[in-house]
Amino acid sequence: MVGSIFAFAVKFPQVYTYFLFAGMALAGVTVSFFRIITKYIGNTTIDEGFIIGTHVFFFMATAYQLLCIYTYYLIKKLPLTIYSVELFAHAQHKNMLQEL
Repeated sequence: MVGSIFAFAVKFPQVYTYFLFAGMALAGVTVSFFRIITKYIGNTTIDEGFIIGTHVFFFMATAYQLLCIYTYYLIKKLPLTIYSVELFAHAQHKNMLQEL
């Protein structure tokens, strides 16, 4: 999964790779935040609190994943993305012709 993200980010100018790393760091912080919330919710000595905390964690993780998928498709439709992908494809095609 991470390899495909880097393969997609290579098509943009170099400054945008910094945003990729910032996004990965934000994802780690978000997961930790979700875990803190579920620890607080499930902070009982009975097993029922543990089960509720687990269900809340997976619900929040699923919702976050769906949000990421939705924003990925929105990003692919942005004019900057379309321009960068076309420019990268043109450069790749030009390099292939030069190698022949």
